[in-house]
Amino acid sequence: MFAVSEDTAFNIIRFSLQPIAMEGTIQRVESPNKGYSGLVKLGLDKDKITAVMIPAQGRNSRGEVLDGYRFDVVHKGTAAMARVPAAHDVMTNIIRNATTNSEPLTLVE
Repeated sequence: MFAVSEDTAFNIIRFSLQPIAMEGTIQRVESPNKGYSGLVKLGLDKDKITAVMIPAQGRNSRGEVLDGYRFDVVHKGTAAMARVPAAHDVMTNIIRNATTNSEPLTLVE
């Protein structure tokens, strides 16, 4: 969970998908959660990777509770061998990109 604005969360997701998804396939999604999706191809098979942002609250290192977003990555399609590594790479990119904007916060449930 990271204390970032909605616009920053959108940018984090988009920039995190760009090196993974096929060029020209990244699209914004609005429901049920906001984010972006893109296609990954392996041979003739394709897989849709969707990264979303979910509103959340987190506690920083000083004990303050801040609003922001947590991120999730889901995938579906026929490229089974591509989807798990691609989804993992997108999440790794999200964490790296989000950390440049906010310290990771402990999720408050």
